[in-house]
Amino acid sequence: MSAELETYRGQVSSIVEPEKLLRYAASFLRQSLACAVRRGRFDRATESCAPGGDPLRTEEIRAALERRSIPDRPECAALELGLEERHAELFVLERAIGNAFRAEEVSRARKLLEIAAVELRRRRADRDRRIVERTYDQLLRRLHGNDLHYRILHSLRDLAHYDHSAAIFVFSPGRAAFRIQAEQIAWAKAKSARIGALLPGESDHALFRDGANHPRLFRWRASEEAWQENGGEEALPVAPLWLPFLDHHAADARRPLARSAVLTPLVYESQTVGLLALFGLYPASLGRETATALQPLAPLAATAIHNQMVDQGVAAQVLAAGRKHAFADMARSVAHDVNNALGVLLPRTEMLREALEALPSASPRMRDDALEIERTARMCSRIFQGLLHFARRSAEPAGRVDLARVLHDVLRWYGPVLESSGVRWRLALEPRVPPVHASPEPLERVFHNLLENARQACRRGGRIRISLSAREGASRVAVADDGHGIGPEVLPRVFEPFYSTRPGGHGLGLAVSRSIVVDLGGTLRLSSRPGVGTLAVVRLPFAREQQTPENA
Repeated sequence: MSAELETYRGQVSSIVEPEKLLRYAASFLRQSLACAVRRGRFDRATESCAPGGDPLRTEEIRAALERRSIPDRPECAALELGLEERHAELFVLERAIGNAFRAEEVSRARKLLEIAAVELRRRRADRDRRIVERTYDQLLRRLHGNDLHYRILHSLRDLAHYDHSAAIFVFSPGRAAFRIQAEQIAWAKAKSARIGALLPGESDHALFRDGANHPRLFRWRASEEAWQENGGEEALPVAPLWLPFLDHHAADARRPLARSAVLTPLVYESQTVGLLALFGLYPASLGRETATALQPLAPLAATAIHNQMVDQGVAAQVLAAGRKHAFADMARSVAHDVNNALGVLLPRTEMLREALEALPSASPRMRDDALEIERTARMCSRIFQGLLHFARRSAEPAGRVDLARVLHDVLRWYGPVLESSGVRWRLALEPRVPPVHASPEPLERVFHNLLENARQACRRGGRIRISLSAREGASRVAVADDGHGIGPEVLPRVFEPFYSTRPGGHGLGLAVSRSIVVDLGGTLRLSSRPGVGTLAVVRLPFAREQQTPENA
């Protein structure tokens, strides 16, 4: 027996393909024990058995395999070869009536199948290692767009053989939500209709704190009608509250419900990147072996997705810098030409106003109109000076500026514009707000732009609230309106030059305003909700006592 066993062991170790190895094991059993050998592949998830290798000879044996019970007679023996957690290969040994199997023969058959099982598990481990290495090589190429995400999903399919679906969720910090970036459906040949959907979730959820890049197994417990985490021998009810939502939030009537799941948090250097989610049709579709197989892939996926997000951010910054550079070139040209024209217009409007003031027959209305023309021309001059400031970053003479006075000056002439548009406004000033170090004219342009945007967003009867307060070493000016608001897909772009949310808008106001505020060491931020309104907040540091126009 020892020589026979060594021959068998050597032959089994030399066979690469699993199916050929199983056929050889069945053939060796047939010759060694002088019996018929039938095989069946048992699926623990579906509790069904399909013929493998030679066909099952009788309906009795077929039915027995499907029930995982063999007829109770000494001429039959059933042996199980565990391939993996979900599948097993059943071997049925059968002899003629009266030719019973001895106990040592059954023991020898078990020994032969255990040798085959060890080799099959080694093949499985080698295959999984090759899949991870191949995936690593591919991810090093920094695939673009969804090529990266679907490459990861293909590797998951090779490793886990999931039978429901798999998805990659990428965390969006600005929205406190996870976006479905890619999904593959195993139960049907169909495209996912859920790509781009957002799932509310926090990056500091216990799933991410306690299990960075560590797969977690969950199963549906029909008795409790709830998802539970498989934590050792007992099922622990610690599944995330939003786990059922992951699979069912956009399900149609034809979509089968998942009954097992492996969730793998993707974390890169303590930063939540996203989530890998695998789903199975049955409670036993996914198990601990699945989670173990995914363990080496998770940190690779987290690193690759993080790198792609960084690359996309850099590309967006390069694109924004290019746009800003082009805008600066155009602004210099336009502002130069318009300022030349205003240089001719302003002296003549001053002469016209002075002539009307000296003319006894001129009516008060004519004098007021001439004064308004001059003021408007000067305002246009300041606007185009702002364009030049944006393009050249030229510093204007600065000093200690009282923001309350600046707001009063702006509203003195812009308040009537708001009222004529049917928009009510209110100014709330906190007393004794320290001054800021700036020049009044650029700040007037900033507040004028914010008020104009608010007016455009409001319907007749709308309201605008302007407030000034002191917060943590800085002055805070807030302009809030109850207009139509800005959608989350548009809000990140509102500071781009030439990008406007309204027809006919030139898209310059916010770009110029933020440029002015940033140059003063402050910030300009917008928050908005569609149908509710928009809040613009300008924060400027207080002027230091020693800060003067000469040494600033």
